[in-house]
Amino acid sequence: MSEQDAGSGVSLAGRCFIVTGAANGIGRACAIEAARHGATVTLADRDEAGLAATAAEIESMSAEACTVVTDVTEESQCARLATAACERFGRLDGAVLAAGIARQVPFLEMSREQWEQMLEVHLTGGFLCLRETARILVRQRQGGSLVYIASSVAAGLGPLRQAHYVAAKAGALGLVRAVARELGPYAIRVNAVAPGFTRTDLNTGLFSDEDVRQREANTPLGRVAEAGDVADAVMFLLGDSSGFMTGQTLHVNGGTHMP
Repeated sequence: MSEQDAGSGVSLAGRCFIVTGAANGIGRACAIEAARHGATVTLADRDEAGLAATAAEIESMSAEACTVVTDVTEESQCARLATAACERFGRLDGAVLAAGIARQVPFLEMSREQWEQMLEVHLTGGFLCLRETARILVRQRQGGSLVYIASSVAAGLGPLRQAHYVAAKAGALGLVRAVARELGPYAIRVNAVAPGFTRTDLNTGLFSDEDVRQREANTPLGRVAEAGDVADAVMFLLGDSSGFMTGQTLHVNGGTHMP
């Protein structure tokens, strides 16, 4: 165990995880942290160049990763991802589901296509990846941990111009609880991490600097989250210290929402 592992209380040595949305943002941070804590990681995203960059950083730490270009809305690609991860490393211990998109559209102007695209990525994509990973974990009979970046603060606060995003995130919360109940007898834990506004390329392209400053001013801890803040919570849920937690949501938002 590395000095960092000993200090954080998390060791993932010898474990193998899938991380979706691994080309950037929260997914990328989770993949790198999992590798830093000893895991081997299968990286999934539609962005092939971004995947390669994440893999290169992990390999620079003398850790092991492989990449599988994946569109999580495609059922066959999710099945291929889970199978490839298991075949590459000989086992699977779980997954971090972080694939996502961000859009702002006033509700009265929202098209059915925009609505369905958001639900396809955030809810259907999560369902498909959960199911395909869980099928392998059940066959292995060795338990596992599934972490869904599912229920952002948006699900609780309902921000403007994001009705489709809010609906998808709220649905993901219910999905996590239902799946956790069904998979508990197999010693497979299913939990969610609920980030507040997080400084990522996706968000900085969607929100102005003034928006970010306002969010910082409205956050009790005085800043917005960095991707690493979310990754730290995910590492806890992947590791043994959370071994009696399932169907739960960890809120990582600096105090902006206290459910």
